[in-house]
Amino acid sequence: MPTAERTLQTRVARPSRTLFVVLLAAALLQMAWYYPRLPERMASHFDAAGRANGFLPKPAFFILNAGVLALLSLVFLLTPILLARLPNRLINLPNRDYWLAPERRDWALAKVQALSVGFGDAMVLFLLLVFRDVMRANLLEMPRLTMRIWFYLVSLAVFAIVWTMRLMRTFRLPR
Repeated sequence: MPTAERTLQTRVARPSRTLFVVLLAAALLQMAWYYPRLPERMASHFDAAGRANGFLPKPAFFILNAGVLALLSLVFLLTPILLARLPNRLINLPNRDYWLAPERRDWALAKVQALSVGFGDAMVLFLLLVFRDVMRANLLEMPRLTMRIWFYLVSLAVFAIVWTMRLMRTFRLPR
């Protein structure tokens, strides 16, 4: 990768990648802190009213959570890097032919990388909050989620809409 392209990608994506790593570390620390405090049988699924209706053994619950975080890491940290190696025809981007022309490709891919990792930041934050609430619920005699979970879901949906609009605006054709 040429030096100018590497500098651009680093400058555009570094804050999002740093936040992503910090959020992942927070999620892992959170799991380590809660693990010894939680029961051996954990509520892992809840109905719309917050009542537990599915259970897992504690190790399986934590392996599942760690697996989801690992998958997110792969998707949001590696996929943008792999985009640089793909031919343009395999990259789904608004106005692809314009933005992936040789003179704009480096900038466009750096921007896609930053936007992707930014979306990953939101996903990890969402999971950090949801996992925390699920673990807190399991500290109760009768596990029950608070309605705060709906706030997290609505917030993530609003973020996804705004993020998509930003992506579309970033890659619209210049006038």
